[in-house]
Amino acid sequence: MDLKELTKRYGTLPARPEHLSVVTNSIDMGFAAGKAALHDLTLILYYGEREISFPTRAVIPNTEKPHPAFIYISDSGDIPSKFLPAEEIADRGFAIFCISREDIAPNGTKRGLARTLLPGKKYVGGHALLAFAAMRIADYTEKLTTIDSSRLCAIAHGELAEAALLSAAYDRRFSYAMSNCPDTESESSLYCKASFSLSGNERIEKLCELLDICGKRAIISAPRDDICSDELLKYSGLRLRDGTRYLSREDWQFYMDVI
Repeated sequence: MDLKELTKRYGTLPARPEHLSVVTNSIDMGFAAGKAALHDLTLILYYGEREISFPTRAVIPNTEKPHPAFIYISDSGDIPSKFLPAEEIADRGFAIFCISREDIAPNGTKRGLARTLLPGKKYVGGHALLAFAAMRIADYTEKLTTIDSSRLCAIAHGELAEAALLSAAYDRRFSYAMSNCPDTESESSLYCKASFSLSGNERIEKLCELLDICGKRAIISAPRDDICSDELLKYSGLRLRDGTRYLSREDWQFYMDVI
């Protein structure tokens, strides 16, 4: 799959902004008993005279060395949350930047960034918008002495898991992409281009093509009973585990061990 095929499936990726700035709304230095700081941020993207913004929250350990970082594409953006054990991740020396689909691409529709970035233009699927937002976080990390921008990992779970792979497919600054329990069964997805429908087998085929682009940077993690595709079973970055579809503390520990 080349960039033309990515565009056909996911929609045209918005242009990179001319520059960006970040507003710090608040910092909680006492997060995780003072071991890390919780940052409430707003990224502002500049396109000529237009300014477009979206929020992100970040946890950065309170130590001087540059930290590897996860860019977590989530349902809610909450820190911590059901799927995000932020204190345990910070204890391992990792930073986390969290973006929410509710801010970027709610329900895969033309709301969120789609409405402000592409008014009146062709539809862009939610996965592409989420990848675009993750790439802008990557831009920001390059300015931070507290972040090791050579060790960035895009991560997402469930229906959003494909967005982590797409981030790495578009942007090689992501050294890793963790696709946790990706959706391989739905016949259509609100997060692809409008009217783009796939059977379960076709979704697996396209997922494999994304994996080919990402190469060894990508890992798929899923319950053993979820993966029935011979193509996916051949993939060297496939991790099968016991249990149900979930982004657990065990999963996070595994991903940190890899990075």
